Amino acid sequence: MNYLFLVAFIFTSYCAQAQNFSGNYNQIINIDDGGVIVYELTLNPSGRFEFHFYRKLICKICKEENQYGKGTWRQEGKYIFFTTESTDLNENYTLDFTNSKARFHKSETNLLFTESNIYWIEKKQLAKL
Repeated sequence: MNYLFLVAFIFTSYCAQAQNFSGNYNQIINIDDGGVIVYELTLNPSGRFEFHFYRKLICKICKEENQYGKGTWRQEGKYIFFTTESTDLNENYTLDFTNSKARFHKSETNLLFTESNIYWIEKKQLAKL
């Protein structure tokens, strides 16, 4: 009987690690005055990622803001590690995700950034679409 539990545990652990976490993740924050903040992340099956941050605040001096990042990602268990090479950076793609780390939080549908050199991405949780 203990043998069956061990086999079931190993099989479940393997399936959880072998799961494919590629896909689209986002968080949309609607502000009461009509403004919006959007975080979008695409993890491609090829191991490449793209990130888009959009902010539109409603005030006289505010303007729409877009920031982009891209690079490579790799999965280790429930953790995702990001790297941005110098060739990934240009006038449009300015966010460097090197040293950024995220983990799956509570389920395989919520990705939580736990570490990053981009201070405002830490503790940001994105939901899988």
